Amino acid sequence: MSKGFIRRVLIPSFQEKVNQIINQENPFQLEIHDNFFCYRGLPRNEFTTLTQLTGLTITSVGLTGIGCLTSLQLINLDLTDNDIYSFSAPQMTKLTSLTLDKNPLSSIGELPPNLIHFSLKDIDFRSLVPIFKAVTQLKNLTSLNLERFAPWRESNEEKIEELQQQFDQVSNLEDESLQGIMGERVAILIQQLMNQIDEMTNEIQGVEECDNPLFSFIIASLPKLETINGQKLDKNSVRIKQYSSYKETPVIEFNEKRQKGIQITRFDTELHCCNKWNKIEGINKPRQLDFSPVTGELVVGSLNGEVYIYNEHFPIKTITSIIRKPIYGIGWFRTHQNQSKVVIGNNEGNLFLVNTSDTTCRQLQTIEILLSLHINSNDESMVTTGNECGVTIFDTNTFNIKHKFDSIHQGAVNVARFGSIDPNLLVTSSHDKTIKAWDLRTKMNNPIQVMKGVSPFNSVGINSNDTAVVAAGKDNYVVRFDLRKGEEVRGLNMKLQKLLEDDNYTRAYFNSDNDSVIIASTKQTSLFVCDAVTGRVTTECFFDPSEIEYCDGLLSLRPHPFDPYRVYTIPFEEQDFKIKGLYECDIINSYSH
Repeated sequence: MSKGFIRRVLIPSFQEKVNQIINQENPFQLEIHDNFFCYRGLPRNEFTTLTQLTGLTITSVGLTGIGCLTSLQLINLDLTDNDIYSFSAPQMTKLTSLTLDKNPLSSIGELPPNLIHFSLKDIDFRSLVPIFKAVTQLKNLTSLNLERFAPWRESNEEKIEELQQQFDQVSNLEDESLQGIMGERVAILIQQLMNQIDEMTNEIQGVEECDNPLFSFIIASLPKLETINGQKLDKNSVRIKQYSSYKETPVIEFNEKRQKGIQITRFDTELHCCNKWNKIEGINKPRQLDFSPVTGELVVGSLNGEVYIYNEHFPIKTITSIIRKPIYGIGWFRTHQNQSKVVIGNNEGNLFLVNTSDTTCRQLQTIEILLSLHINSNDESMVTTGNECGVTIFDTNTFNIKHKFDSIHQGAVNVARFGSIDPNLLVTSSHDKTIKAWDLRTKMNNPIQVMKGVSPFNSVGINSNDTAVVAAGKDNYVVRFDLRKGEEVRGLNMKLQKLLEDDNYTRAYFNSDNDSVIIASTKQTSLFVCDAVTGRVTTECFFDPSEIEYCDGLLSLRPHPFDPYRVYTIPFEEQDFKIKGLYECDIINSYSH
């Protein structure tokens, strides 16, 4: 009894702790760096007794929420470096300054309506979409901090500094031979990082943070904003027009012409945002999709092996037959006489021929591994790729192997595409960071063109007149190459932000007009449209978290073969690999609604 009594006496009360740290010269301000003031991730209820407080700083104590702080009449609140994933406090009407730096925010609700200063420094770029809607309501905001839009600069420089410290440590080793070996390894790593910084600097040369459509719209929507990221703001430098709603942009004239069947007006994009996505009902767990270049029909393959045939004018057809396993490859025949034929491949390498007219399905062939398949423009050859450094060419009449070309790359070939017009043109993308173009008539002895990148490539697409390819690698690395060079070339990089995540796999394709590149990644919930000539981002189509179920990224995408402003994609949630369905984004209609 006495020991317990003594221990309780020795523990200071909440008010005693406050008295120990409060600034007597300014008793209305309190700075806290001690987790004594928190209980299970929330501020202690005793905070409600501090009715005189107008300023409160609580940093690095593991807060997960603000709890009872909403009842205080605070003017300034700093919650830097905590574990807050979600924030909403519309009832804090007297709050004019809010700092949420270095928190793992993924959700932002309504913010205090009278904020003048708001800081969200060092947050994940993917948090921008939910933040976007909340911030644009703060019409009194004069200062905004949303740094880390291009975090790779600081991150890579920090890595170089760390490696330099290791290099210094290696120099002090007594064993000279070990010193030489380790020093050489560290020096190579430093040089690789410096090369990466140079490459990224060239890649986004001339691009400012304000070139991001959502970022630009935030600035344009805040009439009193004076400083952004600590810099005086010049709104004339932000290339975006101010609209009453982010869903309204000046393309109604184009939309009217399109409805009348006139397809001659190029969409004049500057920097636009849209969030209008339509879910295609009746398609369960989609995994892969591809359009017929002849009819515009869409075939979707599911994780269950089901095949869906989608035509917006007719009910969806479903083939639940012998495929059974997740579908990885879809390849349409491309001539009018074979327009209803499509080859389907599952993850076990089983190939099937599907007829979309009568929904029949028969097995053709089995290969060891399947990553992609494609049929050439005269329907005579089909190419498949697997986890090897080569490709296999099939005769589409018999589906017997014509040729097997091994070791055409130094790394695994994941995607191969025939030319849109030329049946002998084949383009391959590889993990060896190269794209190669081949002429099948030369038996693929030597490539006719080699295109080098700085990232292992995940996808490759060819425009409709076989003059250019667009290839995508990791972490929003997308580059367009000119196929008319006939030599080793460097391409034009699309100017997208980096997430600095190695498992952010990116896909990119030309739209049907060849003037834009459509891009999606597995770690972002936005689909980006870039100008194919300049590489600049012109449009961001994002999944609004208030309207669509939470998702981590986009698994696959395909632009419509005839409509340059309609795109289909598959959002998913990374946990347990939950597919959210098939969604359509009609960019023009999104703007005009």
